[in-house]
Amino acid sequence: SRSAMSTSPARSGRIISNRPRSTPTCERSPSGSFAAARSFLQQFPGHEKAPSLRYALGTAEARNGDSKLAQQTLGDLGRDGGYDRMDRVWYELGWAHRRAGDEPAALAAFAKVVATTGEVPPGPPPGTDTERFG
Repeated sequence: SRSAMSTSPARSGRIISNRPRSTPTCERSPSGSFAAARSFLQQFPGHEKAPSLRYALGTAEARNGDSKLAQQTLGDLGRDGGYDRMDRVWYELGWAHRRAGDEPAALAAFAKVVATTGEVPPGPPPGTDTERFG
C-alpha cells in the first residue's frame, strides 16, 4: 500500500496551480510594475509593508531615470518615516536630488545620512552617470 505522501503531485513532479494559464501574473514593464505599486500604496497606505514598498518604488524610479518621481516618493517616505533603514532613504533621495540638479537638497539629504549613521555615505548607486557630477 502506498502512502498519501508518495503519491502527492509534488513527489510525482507534476506542477499544480489553481491559476488559469491565461491569467497574466503582472505586466512585464517597469511602468506596469510602478503603477501596481502606486495602486497598492494608494489603497493600503497604512499596510505594514507600505514603507518598504515606497522605498523600493522610489529607488526603482530613480534607477529608471525618473528623478522627479523618485524625489516625491522618497521625500514622502523621509517625511513620514516608518522604514527601518532611513539612512538608505536619505541616501537614495540625495542622489535623486543630485540627478535632478538640486545640489542643496542633495547635500541636505546626505547630511541626514551622516546624522543618522555617523558615517559618510558611500559613492553613487548603481547606474549613476558620475561623469555628470565631476
